[in-house]
Amino acid sequence: MKTNSLYLILAVIFVVVFGGFIALFVYANLGLSSPFVWTTNNNVNLEYNYQKSDNWLEKIAEFKNNSSVLPTNLMIINIEEKKTFANNKSSKQYILVINRCDFYSMFCINRVFKDFNLNFTVVKNGDIATIYIDTDNKDIALDVVNGLKKYNIHTTLKEINL
Repeated sequence: MKTNSLYLILAVIFVVVFGGFIALFVYANLGLSSPFVWTTNNNVNLEYNYQKSDNWLEKIAEFKNNSSVLPTNLMIINIEEKKTFANNKSSKQYILVINRCDFYSMFCINRVFKDFNLNFTVVKNGDIATIYIDTDNKDIALDVVNGLKKYNIHTTLKEINL
């Protein structure tokens, strides 16, 4: 009795799995039998035949030209001609080395430099950030260091000769 019921259960499982594979095969082939797609609201023929191309790159090349634009990341770089590093007459510049460079630290650094109306460049290497300050005045650089200490950001000020 136990062996017959085991064979019966295995037979039912086999029929269900085999029937599922047949259903998937039929469903997959239904999509390939209609190569044309029609839209009625714009009277635009979006004709596409899946049987023409061998790979995905050729399929993309067969799409009709469209006036829509895909969403992309946009980066705008603005170079002001009023004050740049190259126009500075001084050969001394200052850099700040910060051992903690996270989102909050960058927010505070931006705020302090905007308060002093200074241009700066951040170079991040892991958790350590190097900030190049666009000034040759040591007092302003020290004021920036003190301003960053208010936010518990400790820095090392270095002077470099260009």
